Amino acid sequence: MNKQWWQDLTPIGIFNSLTVLIAFLLPITKKGLPLIIAFWAILGLWSSVHRRPKKRKKTLYALIVFYLLHVIGLLQSSDMKTALFHLEVKASFLLFPLIWLLQTEIENKQRFRVMMAFVYGCLFYFFFSFSRALWRFQEGAELEVFFYDQLADYFHPTYIATYFALGFLMLAWLAYKRVHLFGKEGLHHLCEGLFLVFIGLLSSKAGYLCALMSLVFLAVLWLKRKRMGMALAYALFGTFILASTIMASPKSQDRIKELTQAVDREQSVPLQPEEKEKKPTPVPEKDERKGSTQGRLVAWEAALVIIAENPLGVGTSDATNALKVEYEKMGATYNLEHELNAHNQFLQSTLEFGYFGLLSLIMIFVLGVRSALRRNDFIFMAFMFLLFINMLFESFWEVQSGVVFVAFFFCFFVSSSYQKNKKKVGT
Repeated sequence: MNKQWWQDLTPIGIFNSLTVLIAFLLPITKKGLPLIIAFWAILGLWSSVHRRPKKRKKTLYALIVFYLLHVIGLLQSSDMKTALFHLEVKASFLLFPLIWLLQTEIENKQRFRVMMAFVYGCLFYFFFSFSRALWRFQEGAELEVFFYDQLADYFHPTYIATYFALGFLMLAWLAYKRVHLFGKEGLHHLCEGLFLVFIGLLSSKAGYLCALMSLVFLAVLWLKRKRMGMALAYALFGTFILASTIMASPKSQDRIKELTQAVDREQSVPLQPEEKEKKPTPVPEKDERKGSTQGRLVAWEAALVIIAENPLGVGTSDATNALKVEYEKMGATYNLEHELNAHNQFLQSTLEFGYFGLLSLIMIFVLGVRSALRRNDFIFMAFMFLLFINMLFESFWEVQSGVVFVAFFFCFFVSSSYQKNKKKVGT
């Protein structure tokens, strides 16, 4: 009789079980994960002694190269303590690909278990967050406990919104494969709606884009099966749920209003030369742009100036200090007070390692998309586009919540022996 995954106490069995556990805990907690990952790596090394991978997963080397850039960047770093901390935070970019390079390809059953574990982890966090918010509200807290950072609590809203966007995609893909949570189709679709509601309440602008992109991907997926009804259901009904949640959220409306004001300000007509002569401005001019959107625009401007002056980068630890110096020159008090990073992963890596950093990021994205296209792997392709959206608006790979999420799922999808013709993935 075949053993179930929780009954297999061989090194590879425990390794697979820990992989499922990591996927479950990713959207729930940041504490304890490093210890579990360390134990997972030890089991991975042990189980690989008598098992050799049949295929070389060259795409994984892209993450290793990205990590090695951080090691080389130590030569330029003036603050070695901070630089070593950056290496520690980004250790997953080295550890996950090295371990999975030693493993055989992940079978469809294990891929299914990991995806289900991640979905259940998101569900657990959803109910935990709402229960905590409801308790606080009953204790006299304001209605804001149900929105933005108070709802996300120890996660940044953008990061947890990205987790839920991927969880939503996985739920929809399972429904596409006729596999439903608890065997109940209605409950399964209800969970999809709850995930969209949660993303809307998190009030993350990048999260909104991720959710809308997910709905477009799913509409196209159903159109390929010539199911116009399901395609319209995701495109129209899904958008309606998301938009309704945003309209019902005062915090979300405030952030959208801030976005439109920032855009209007950037598009405002500058003073003519003769007007500037009549109204001289003090030097340095104080930059009054505030808020997350306008702060990003200032951060991007500052990063571009520093990159132009340092085409080889400023080193692993000096990006923040270089930005603070530029913020001071610009009079950007909001950015100085909040010590904002570049808020764009492409700019952040170019700032640190020059154009080699930018090329490294582009290669990771290109190789990931190519791998997904070769196997017609819908979830992997959608995951890469989720990353791309977040990389445009956040330095997504600068904290543990982003690093572990990216490294784990990128390596997981690359290492999966995805069978596109497999109908019953849960059997």
